[in-house]
Amino acid sequence: MAKKQKPEQAKSKYTLTNQDKLLFNNLAKTGRSQKETLNTYVSDSRLKRMRQEGFIKMEKAYHKGQYVNTYILTEQGKKFVKQHIPEVKAMYKRVKGDGGHDLELSKVFTNLSKEQQLAALT
Repeated sequence: MAKKQKPEQAKSKYTLTNQDKLLFNNLAKTGRSQKETLNTYVSDSRLKRMRQEGFIKMEKAYHKGQYVNTYILTEQGKKFVKQHIPEVKAMYKRVKGDGGHDLELSKVFTNLSKEQQLAALT
């Protein structure tokens, strides 16, 4: 009979890819982003995995007269970013409620080169 695994052994280790780094960097430096913007970095299944791991969560934000689904870093996600992505020196303090500014910032940020994204300050 096989031994029962301890809970910490049963948890899977999250493998951080270069595209994940860019996505986490975006969220850390812009506060929030829409799925379409984040899909420039990773697939829907990867976003789902990040949600399951507890790094990101969905939150509604008011933008251009309507509420839209956005993604933000959770507290666990912020800790993960600080530990694994040295380019992130501080977290952007996102706007509560009206997320239009943060969403536009995220779109502009995504259009920067990878080098500019990693070098950008919050």
